[in-house]
Amino acid sequence: MSTLVMVLLALAAVVIVAVAAIAALKRQRDAAAARANATAEQLDRLVDRTPAMIARLGRDLRHRSANRAYLDWHGKLADAVVGKSILEVYGEHAAGAMGSTVQRVLAGQPQRLQVRTTGGRMLDVVFEPDFSADGTVDGFQLFGQDVTWRSQSERRMQALLDAAYEATAVLDGDGAVLGLNDRMRDVLGVTREGAVGRPFGQWLEATSRGQYGVLLELAHSQAGTHSMGAASPTEAQRGDGTAFPVELMLTSVPGEDPPRLVVTLRDLTPIREAEQAIADARAQSRTAVDAIGEAVVVCDSGLRITLLNPAASRLSGWSERDALGRPLDEVIRLADPSTGEARPPALREAVATGITVRSKDERVALDRDGRQRAVEDTASPTRDRHGIVSGGVMLLHDVSHARALVSSLSHMAQHDQLTKLPNRVLLQDRLSQAVAMIPRGGKGALLYLDLDFFKHINDSLGHPAGDHVLQEVSRRLVAGVREDDTVSRQGGDEFVLLLNRLADPRDAARVAEKLIRSIEEPIQYQGQDLHVSASIGIALFPQDGRDVPTIMKQADTALYCAKEAGRCRYSYFTDVMSARAEQRMRTEHDLRIALANEDFRLHFQPRVSHCDRRVIGLEALLRWQRSDGRTVAPDEFLDVAEQTGLIVQIDEWVMREACRQSREWQASGLPVVPISVNVSLARFDAERLISHVRAVLAETGAAPEALEIEFIESQMFAQQERGQQVIGELKQLGVQVAVDDFGRGFSSLNYLVQYKFDTLKIDRSFVQGMPDPKHLAIVQAVVAMGQALDYRVVAEGVETHEQADLLASFGCNEMQGFLFSRPLAAEQLPALLRNGLPADFRRSA
Repeated sequence: MSTLVMVLLALAAVVIVAVAAIAALKRQRDAAAARANATAEQLDRLVDRTPAMIARLGRDLRHRSANRAYLDWHGKLADAVVGKSILEVYGEHAAGAMGSTVQRVLAGQPQRLQVRTTGGRMLDVVFEPDFSADGTVDGFQLFGQDVTWRSQSERRMQALLDAAYEATAVLDGDGAVLGLNDRMRDVLGVTREGAVGRPFGQWLEATSRGQYGVLLELAHSQAGTHSMGAASPTEAQRGDGTAFPVELMLTSVPGEDPPRLVVTLRDLTPIREAEQAIADARAQSRTAVDAIGEAVVVCDSGLRITLLNPAASRLSGWSERDALGRPLDEVIRLADPSTGEARPPALREAVATGITVRSKDERVALDRDGRQRAVEDTASPTRDRHGIVSGGVMLLHDVSHARALVSSLSHMAQHDQLTKLPNRVLLQDRLSQAVAMIPRGGKGALLYLDLDFFKHINDSLGHPAGDHVLQEVSRRLVAGVREDDTVSRQGGDEFVLLLNRLADPRDAARVAEKLIRSIEEPIQYQGQDLHVSASIGIALFPQDGRDVPTIMKQADTALYCAKEAGRCRYSYFTDVMSARAEQRMRTEHDLRIALANEDFRLHFQPRVSHCDRRVIGLEALLRWQRSDGRTVAPDEFLDVAEQTGLIVQIDEWVMREACRQSREWQASGLPVVPISVNVSLARFDAERLISHVRAVLAETGAAPEALEIEFIESQMFAQQERGQQVIGELKQLGVQVAVDDFGRGFSSLNYLVQYKFDTLKIDRSFVQGMPDPKHLAIVQAVVAMGQALDYRVVAEGVETHEQADLLASFGCNEMQGFLFSRPLAAEQLPALLRNGLPADFRRSA
């Protein structure tokens, strides 16, 4: 074979081998491309199905691709994302936040960023640059993860921390602070920024940190709560360096990776202070209990002694040391005072029932030597913090002295201190019993007794004399009735006698007569005989009443009638009296309303100078204008007013109104003339009278000389020294004083000398009796006496010219009466005050 053929054959073989090799390589390349395509498709599917958000973006910041998670998170289809820019997909706010980060990625630096979208979600984004074959950055890949839940979890954790009552913090596994509530910040005196990330142990005192480290390891290894500081002292340190006692509790949070711990810190400062305060209070309480004069005994729930104060030791004869732990009944022995039978202590019932118990029967306490003392015991249960009865406290009160005092006070409360007779309270009790127990057909009587002329003794000789008279009268009254009858002093000079058994209603009159005669007997006092008499009102029961108020009212009414009839006598109650009493009560009621409503009016009767017909004074006369239009004269109501004391208020109203009217006339230019105002001395109060006159003059601005106060002769002269003093004080104020109705009362020359009056007013009965010779003589004598004593003399009740002429002939020029004018209303007087009586007065009169 030629060389050429051989070469050709060799070449052919090579070609055949090469072709085979090329074919094999082609097959291998196709297979590799197929595998690569399959792998790429598989990777694309994996990328598309991975829960992580993946997208590829070019340098123009437009999306080249995006997996399903990315599209779903944005809530958009591929057409709305691929080819769109970051601004179009994320919005302006998020795209702006990514701006600088994307620039660094395009510079070839991987970046990580958390972005908050416009919807409020939080996205954790990793940017990885894409390098081309020539090494330049062709774009970048975006890997995103929704971490909104982390923010929500942190917020939930902070909310739970803030809701915790105690100071609480969350720590990581190493003990560094992840979060804390406001209470922890306040307790430690730190800010959130100053605490988060720092080891919690740095806020513990150095001596407590070792124990804390052990506690930290224990919390990692064992479930549950581990604490320190409750039994052994542990101190924390505030941000300002001050130390304070704490209790620390550490708990691991199960299921957390990485592990988390919850630490609670309780500031024990208030507790320590409270414990100290409790200890101090206990010491003070014990001091107080020991200082108490009452016996105090404390027992446990088994009624064994746990405390015995010194008073209880003295009462029982046991020392506290010997008594502690012993049964209550062994130490405190109580018994019935009369039988000696043992009494159970109230503490036993208090512990059994859980309520405060007080003994209701009389009992005595026996000491170890058998000595007795009357006591009252009160007991209350004590309870633990769960409200369960844990024992009790008993107070033993020594009542031996108190019972004697109560008996004495009871007697004092029911008896008059001066006479030792039963008082109003005891009388009413006995009367109610007598009425309730009176047998069928039986009778009893109530006698109201009032002393006549007793006030004169009191005023003239003083209260010691008056007290002596009351005591002697009391003895005579008691001696004049039976032992089972009751003699009571009601107050002042009033006595009430209860006669329980009457065989005949006339027996009450016999007793009354006997008592009146007995009281009329002279009473010896400091060498002189004192004389009083008595008036008695009698009410029978059940005839005049079947209840206490009615019987007492009827007897009082009968007494009033007896005094009205002339005193020194007795009177049975009758229905007529009741009607009069009712009328008196209605009048009193109406008077009170009239005073409140100022239903009174003043009329003024002129006092004239007979020689020149001038008005030289006025007398204020009271009129009561009732609501029914009827005008009531004073005679119809003054007696009731004096008896009830309303006369004082009425007199004060009259004086104020008269002064007000005087000031009004003076302001209008009318001449100033004195206005006479009658003042009753039935309820004489010198200080009140002077004070009221002074106040009225200041209030109204009236001139003192324009006011003249009239006193009735009989009332004024009975006041003696006090009357003289009042007259002197009135004249010091510039007020004039007159004595009214002179001649009807005492008419003593001695009184006329002693009392410094300005005016003497002759009683109208003598004036109207002229020209009878006897009356003429009396009037002429009174005028002469008045002039001799330098008094102005005024004749009242002048009704005829003959009377006026006679008076003028005696030298009495000042007169008042119907001859000159009837009482006039205030508006009718100005012309009369200005002009006097008309010129033809004598002819027209």
